[in-house]
Amino acid sequence: MVNSASLPEDPTGVPTPILSEKHQDSNDGIQSTISNQESNVRPKSGGETNDTSQGATTSKPLFREEKRGIWTLYYPLIPKKWMNPFPFVRLAHGWDKPRAQGALRDLWRFISEVFALGPLALTMHLSLWTVSSVLPSLKLKSDSNLLELTERALTGRVERAAATEEFRYRLIIYATLWAIDLFVTKLKVRSGSNVQKMVESHFENRIFAVQSRLELRTSEDPAFESKIDRAAEYPWEAWSSLSTIMELASTISEVIATVAVLKGELISADGVNVFGVWALCFPLLTEFNEYRGGKVFYAKITNSNWFKKEAFSQIGTWKHYKQEILSFGLVDYINSKYTQAVSGLGDLKTENPLYSWSSDGGTVRLERCLRVREVELSRYDSDTTDQQCGMRSLYEVLEMKPGIEDGDINYPDEEHAHNTGMAIEFKNVSFGYPFTSEKILNDLSFKIEPGQLCVIVGENGCGKSTTINLLNRLYDCDSGEIYVDGRPIRDYKVSTLRAAENIMYQNYCYFPLTIKENILMGRPDSEDPDTEIENAAKLGGAYDFIQKFPLRFETNLGPVHSGYASTACGKDEKEIFKSMEETEKSVQLSGGQWQRLAITRSFMRNSQQTKLLCYDEPSASLDPKAEAGTFEQLRNLRGEKTIIFVTQ
Repeated sequence: MVNSASLPEDPTGVPTPILSEKHQDSNDGIQSTISNQESNVRPKSGGETNDTSQGATTSKPLFREEKRGIWTLYYPLIPKKWMNPFPFVRLAHGWDKPRAQGALRDLWRFISEVFALGPLALTMHLSLWTVSSVLPSLKLKSDSNLLELTERALTGRVERAAATEEFRYRLIIYATLWAIDLFVTKLKVRSGSNVQKMVESHFENRIFAVQSRLELRTSEDPAFESKIDRAAEYPWEAWSSLSTIMELASTISEVIATVAVLKGELISADGVNVFGVWALCFPLLTEFNEYRGGKVFYAKITNSNWFKKEAFSQIGTWKHYKQEILSFGLVDYINSKYTQAVSGLGDLKTENPLYSWSSDGGTVRLERCLRVREVELSRYDSDTTDQQCGMRSLYEVLEMKPGIEDGDINYPDEEHAHNTGMAIEFKNVSFGYPFTSEKILNDLSFKIEPGQLCVIVGENGCGKSTTINLLNRLYDCDSGEIYVDGRPIRDYKVSTLRAAENIMYQNYCYFPLTIKENILMGRPDSEDPDTEIENAAKLGGAYDFIQKFPLRFETNLGPVHSGYASTACGKDEKEIFKSMEETEKSVQLSGGQWQRLAITRSFMRNSQQTKLLCYDEPSASLDPKAEAGTFEQLRNLRGEKTIIFVTQ
């Protein structure tokens, strides 16, 4: 269809000038539509037609759209050049002896856990792998029999009637094997995609849940960082482990089947030359024929669930966000949103189209069987060592605890439930950050009564922000004691204590979400989010500049750049594709605007449950007028809550 309607919105929150409405649909197949480009982007050769009957000028469609899972591919409707670069051959790795005991234990644990996810699906996939590893050898045997029959018929060693009857029999076998191979190949690709999604989602969810709950002390441990990097080195780490196991078993089966089939042919002096040339040349010709290089296209992810999944994955795992995620009590919320996005993706393929053009047809590569199989098997030994190390790191990460010992008492307790603020007392508190020898706080003591306003003043590096971190139990002091409402701070449940505190950090961060979702992070359980978000934006001084954006509160603060043009694109195609690249640019805000958004999120978080307000350099990037307005709003809360300002 030709799409000439108004511009739809990209999932990143930016209008995309070329996408049709159909590209938003979720499906696992391939859809193809025609996209119409707005008149501001046209090929150099021209592309307008003048419809005099309508009295309007329209543009020719410039792209054909094709859906591939979460991706949309745009093919320009102009002549394109063809190029076919020679594919690279990956070198095999050397031999490494695995640690047998640990490898077998982790392997069994891994296989058991994966099998429990979907016994039927995994059994079916393994069966298809087994059949596909044997089929090429059977096809090879069938081809050999046909060649032998042809030779006997041409040399007169078999009667014509007998040859015709045998040929029909051999042809039926050949057609049956061909049909089975086609069916198994298609089914294996389909089942492989489903099993891969199931395995990856399972371990991604588990790693995500563990990593998002870790406290700062644990997450900053270099030993932990090494383990988490190894466990999540690649998004497909768990699937790679399973694939390696299946490929190894398949290779062994294929070699055994090939040797069994070729035993008679290889020792036959009459057939060795013809058969050898055919077996060596056919795979090379097939490889060349199946390689589909030189396609001119622009690929871009257009699935909103994928963008949500990536955004919440960053929020839950990057250390940059850890401070605010823990302080705002957002762990359960982001886990829920992440799981919801993963569920929304379903079985959609996420594979980059650049790597999904061709699939293995199951042809036996005789040249590899004769000369390279032993090298390939040694590569599996090396890969097995790497995989067992990865599985060991994976389960070490999954068994990790958050790192802060929780208390037993909900905050506030019954005695102080109706207090207007939070009473705070530091007694001889000393603290130094983990893995450093320097003490930031030494024997610090002070007391703040409920509802009081306190200003902490000091030079850079004196421990002002550190004091706030101790109040929120992002860290525990090394010595001394911190009291909240007369009780040691360690006695309270961390989640309930943090829920009563509203802290705006000096190094506040914004999340790769829309402005609305960023503000909602202050209090995601709001009963009337739209109204409260708008009110918070007005109190924080962000409402006016938000209204200047085309999408207002739906403007995405961190769009993910996923688009790319194929290497076969020429100058004309790249010029057309520039319009797509423009849609993925980030929003540019001033320092003052970013700080107003942070203050807005703080106002959003403020509720009857809040007992303590902390603002670390709240006006550092604000102009005098905005600063005066912000402090006026905060002063209005004096007496209702305990307020702490940190400044220089």
